[in-house]
This record gives sequence, C-alpha cells and structure tokens, in this order.
Amino acid sequence: MKNNALNIVLKLRKLGFEAYWAGGCVRDILLNKEPHDFDVVTSATPSQIQNILKNTSSVGKSFGVILVKIDNQNFEIATFRSEGKYSDSRRPDKVFWSNAKEDAKRRDFTINGMFYDPVNKQVIDYVNGLDDLKNRTIRFIGNPNDRIKEDYLRILRAVRFKNAYDFKYDKRSFEAIMQNAYRIEKVSKERVAQELNKIFSHKNRAKALDDLSQLNILKYILPEIERMKGVRQPDQFHKEGDVYIHTLEALKSLPEKSPLALVWAVLLHDSGKPDTISYPQTASDRIRFNKHVKFSAGIASKVTRRYKFSNTERQMIVYLVKNHMEIASILKMNKLNKRKMMLDPRFPWLLKLFKADIMGTKPRRFDLYNKNVILYEKIKSEYEKEQNKPNFKLLLTGNDLMTQFNLKSGPKIGKILKKVEEAQLEDKIKTKNQAVKYIKNNFTNYIK
Repeated sequence: MKNNALNIVLKLRKLGFEAYWAGGCVRDILLNKEPHDFDVVTSATPSQIQNILKNTSSVGKSFGVILVKIDNQNFEIATFRSEGKYSDSRRPDKVFWSNAKEDAKRRDFTINGMFYDPVNKQVIDYVNGLDDLKNRTIRFIGNPNDRIKEDYLRILRAVRFKNAYDFKYDKRSFEAIMQNAYRIEKVSKERVAQELNKIFSHKNRAKALDDLSQLNILKYILPEIERMKGVRQPDQFHKEGDVYIHTLEALKSLPEKSPLALVWAVLLHDSGKPDTISYPQTASDRIRFNKHVKFSAGIASKVTRRYKFSNTERQMIVYLVKNHMEIASILKMNKLNKRKMMLDPRFPWLLKLFKADIMGTKPRRFDLYNKNVILYEKIKSEYEKEQNKPNFKLLLTGNDLMTQFNLKSGPKIGKILKKVEEAQLEDKIKTKNQAVKYIKNNFTNYIK
C-alpha cells in the first residue's frame, strides 16, 4: 500500500502538481505506527486527477475527492480546498479549490492536519501539529467551537483520538467539547454508533467512557450508563463503589481484542440496577436489586435498537445480559439443563462476561467462576467423546410403550418418551428394564 501511495504522488508531481500524503497516515508515521490507509492531497483538480490516474470513482467528486483503486487497495485523492458553511453540521455547502495551507486549516485536529512529502521525506506543518504530537495533546485547529459546529461528530472523535493515543486535551478544546456536548444529539444514530464502536474497540475503553461522562456527553448518548452514578451497592459485595464504578472496572478488565458484543454486554449488564434498587429495612438486611437482570436485558434491547445494531449483534448482547446471573446457579441445575446451557455456543462468551463482572468487584471471588470453567471443560469433553460414538439410541420406542403398557398412539407417548430420554441422558437409567421400571414408578396416571 505504501509503495502505491508513493507512486500516486510521483505521477502527480511528474505533471507539475503539488502532492503529499495527508491526515491520519502522517500522524501514524510520526508515531512509528503502521498506517491503515494512505490519503493524498494535491493541487490537481478532480477532473485532472481522473485524467492522470486509472480506475477512479467520482463518488466524492463534488467535495473534491476522487477514489482510486490500485491492487484492490483504495486511496482517496483530494484536491486542496477551503470550505463554506456547514448547514447540516456534517458536510460543507460549498468547497473552493485552494492551497495546502488553507486545506490544512479546515481539518479537525492539529495532529491530523499535517502533510508529508514522501519524496523528500519532509513534514509540512501549518497547524503546529508536530508540537502537539510531541506534547501528546488533542487540539482543534483554529477556533474549537467552529470546528465542532462544522461536524458535531468531532465531539466523539476527540475522545477517541485522546484515548487511542493516551494523549491529553488542550484546555480550550476540552471546554469547547463540554459547552457543545448537547449537539451530539443532532448526529445520526448510525454515525454515533460507528464512533462508539471504534472507541470501545480500544483497550482504553473504560477511560474513554469516563471521559464521555466528564465531558457531559454520556448523558446525551447513553443516559442509561450515566444514571448508574451514585447508585450504591452492598458494601460486603461491592467495596469498589457504585454501579458506575463497578462497570468501569469490569470494562477495564477486558482484553484489548474483546468482541464488541461482549464489550456492550459488560457495559449494559447492570444497567437495570437504578430501576430496581431497594434499601435495607432492618439492620440485618442489605441493598438489593431484585429483577435487575430483567430490566438490564430490556435496556440492552432498547439501546441496541436505538443504535441500529444488526439482529445478530442485538440478540447476542441481550442474551449475555439476560443470562449473566444465571451462570451463578448453573451448578445447581440437573445434568440435562447444565449440558443444554454449557453446550450453547454462546456460553464461552457468558463465562467471559462473568469473569469481567468479578474483576469489577471488590473483593474478587473466583470460586464459582473456576468451578464453572472446570464443569464446562468436563461437559465439553464428554460431548466430544459422544460425537465419536454411535448415534444416541433411546432405550424404548413408541411401539415398546404401546405394547408393554397397552397404550394407544397419541400425545401421551411423546411425553413419556421425552422423560425417558431426559432420564437416560442424566444416567438415571441405562437398560431397557430400568426404563420400564422408571415409567411404572413415575407415570402411573398414564399407564392405567
């Protein structure tokens, strides 16, 4: 990709046009990170770019952007431009061809506003991005209020970049974000969801969530999480603090590459606690959250629908939230129900949520988690062995029942066979004679 990006610059330069790499790839190069993509800016107009390069697309031509495809890799080639007003707070009403300096000034953050000359290996910096990169600072270019009003999503982008690179906020930028936080409600839910998913994909997701709260953004995009603040928990089980602190700690414990569905499930697993808190009425009682799982699952469904998650994502998140306390009682289930729950392909995710829940709690008690892990491995191993055996065969058939007990074909036969199957799977019966005796002892009303 890097070589192709260089060749684009060389082709434009050969014909007398100014051309540089721009934006995120420059930032990443200076941070010694591998860029995910390379954008090019140039003095060539969109039509000139299309005349010079092959395999172009005009999708963004009205905004001065041409898409070029080389070796199945996409490159955005943009003409130097300045911009008019942003009536929709997303895209400029008009663009004007300009020069490199003016183009840099219309970008979002100083660390994203630098250009790089790959031929002479030189940084072109009109916005003091190098200083901010060195000082690890997120700063809007020019007037921060103006930059935010051009695209309200920059409110979330600031949080993402700050936490992705472990930077700090410039004071004026921080204040501008707080003052304009309410504007995030005007951004489409799809765009907000995309940005939140990028934030939650990073290891600093918990820090970013707390930033969203401190910057007054969280109450507009995830009020279900903001209201966890100040919701007390029983001290004997939750010395870490309120529900919000517990959630932050649980998020912090997740591995960096955790699936987004798991991250969202951890985020929302206790979201129903503010609705269900009850305070002790006697000295021996404690704070309780009866039915909070049901409320949390409902909130998870509501949030994932609001942000237009796919059906598969929503169902997974709701399942995890709905069952995150069920795992605590699985050891008390009969063998059949244990197998049914643990052989569900979603169960390993449930274990990860359970572990994060424990990690977010002080004191941490892993006894139940460890027992579940051991049982899960045992049941999984037994199941794998069963797959290598002949197909499971029921000890009795419907014909056996009709002959042995003089029964007629009908619903009763199916019900008895189902119970025989369950008893057989639980190793309560192992032979045909034991099956007949089991029926005589347990289904007297059916076989009279």
